[in-house]
Formats: sequence, structure tokens, C-alpha cells
Amino acid sequence: MRPEILRHLSKKPSALLKYRQTGRLPRHQVPESPLITFLELMPVRELRKLQWVKLSPKIGYSTGMRFNSAAQMLKYLKPQSVMIGGGTWPAESHRIKSFNRPVTPELFLAEALLV
Repeated sequence: MRPEILRHLSKKPSALLKYRQTGRLPRHQVPESPLITFLELMPVRELRKLQWVKLSPKIGYSTGMRFNSAAQMLKYLKPQSVMIGGGTWPAESHRIKSFNRPVTPELFLAEALLV
């Protein structure tokens, strides 16, 4: 069992009760997309150096939100390592689910950087 799920069960008595009654763990989802994968491969120092970036449909998101840094963008796209409870987070509603091409450095610099 993942530590995040154990923490959730310890903080939410209703979730623990439901687990004891049904034997099923709470729904959980790992935020993932080609852009998240690309950003996670970059060192944190580089994420902070890349400033004035934006989301676009060509990198898998249907919004044009702007961020001060790539680190801030990654935090928006993946607020936690595991999302528990079955709800969605804001970035998930903007993700283009059919987008599955890998995001390359060239594509990211061409589409995400505000020049």
C-alpha cells in the first residue's frame, strides 16, 4: 500500500471506515502526461531558470495559462505525487487526453516559452 494512501486513511475516518467495511482502498490516480514526464526529467535548477512559460494545445493542454517558471508549471500540472479521493485537479480538466506524443526540448522551447 502506498504511503500516501495510508496517510489519507489515517486522516479521514470515513475513508478508513469504508475501507474496513468493503476492503477496497480509496480511488487514487497518479497525475501523468507527456509534458509532466518531460518536466520531471529536468533538474530543479533548470526548471527554475526557465521563466515565462505557457501551456498550449501543441504540448497537450487546451489552455494558454502562463507561469513565471517551469517549476511553477510542473506544480500546477502535478500538485501531488498521488491524487486520492476520486476528485480532479484543475490541470486535469485542461489536459488533452488523446495527446500522447513525447514532448521534446525543441517542441517545449518553441511552444511554451514566451519570447
